[in-house]
Amino acid sequence: AGVAIESRGGGAAAVSGTTWVVETAEAVLQYAGTLRILAELQGSGSLETAGGTFAVEADGSGFSGDIAHTQGVLQGSGPLGGTVVASAGAVVSAGLSPGCMTYTGDVDLSGGGVLLIEYEAPQECSGYDVVTVMGDLILGPDAVIEIRHIGASWDPPAGQITVAIASGTIVASESVSFRLLSTSSNPQIERAVVEVVGNKVVLNLPRDGCSTG
Repeated sequence: AGVAIESRGGGAAAVSGTTWVVETAEAVLQYAGTLRILAELQGSGSLETAGGTFAVEADGSGFSGDIAHTQGVLQGSGPLGGTVVASAGAVVSAGLSPGCMTYTGDVDLSGGGVLLIEYEAPQECSGYDVVTVMGDLILGPDAVIEIRHIGASWDPPAGQITVAIASGTIVASESVSFRLLSTSSNPQIERAVVEVVGNKVVLNLPRDGCSTG
């Protein structure tokens, strides 16, 4: 049983209205394109996201159930409640390219999930993504942290920026994979360093041939 929203045609669609309540039954969101969640999300049931891009653009903090994120991209302006568990290759991100997103529960990427951060300019939320986790951010040995540079050029201020922060703890492993993808061939990008520092994921930005790591 449950609510199934499925399309194999791609494009964009929306879950609209005032409130969408997910209780004991499982709601399965399977969509090939971009599915915008414009209704407030509430309830304590279970939710599975499988497929395209799921953009949470309304208040989802009233949801307290489990979210099995098995495929695609989970992002938006949020906030989004519940415990998010991402399967291998499933992407958890922020904003609407770029932006900020708050997950009010735990986010578990230990099964090979990907934390995606887009960087375009040095302004927090408007220029680069920031993911806030009010619970624990769990980065097991198979997790991936990906920084994706989407700007036309690379000219950040030297220093360190925070791209993810947990109010709880960040459970990290030394074997967490970090990767940096870019539309620019500037060699300074290759010297950028991603690391976990306390309860933060930070991006160390080099400038003028110097490493900040």
